[in-house]
Amino acid sequence: MFTLLDKELNESDDEMSHFPYHQYMSKEKILSYLQQGKRLGQPKSCSDWLYEIMLQCWAFNIQDRLKCQDIEDRIKEKICL
Repeated sequence: MFTLLDKELNESDDEMSHFPYHQYMSKEKILSYLQQGKRLGQPKSCSDWLYEIMLQCWAFNIQDRLKCQDIEDRIKEKICL
């Protein structure tokens, strides 16, 4: 979502750059990248607090990932709903 927003703002001219992991052309390369603890970088239009939530959602081990209710609670806490 944020990567597409960056593209809409003309911050990226590369046609493929708005796809996650566009530089890795196979499932095996993507899996290797993730197993090394690497994750997508923070999009320019994404706030720091939301990127932290994203990183927690992308934890390699499923049990370490945020649950839907946790995500909802953190977003509500941050935007004061």
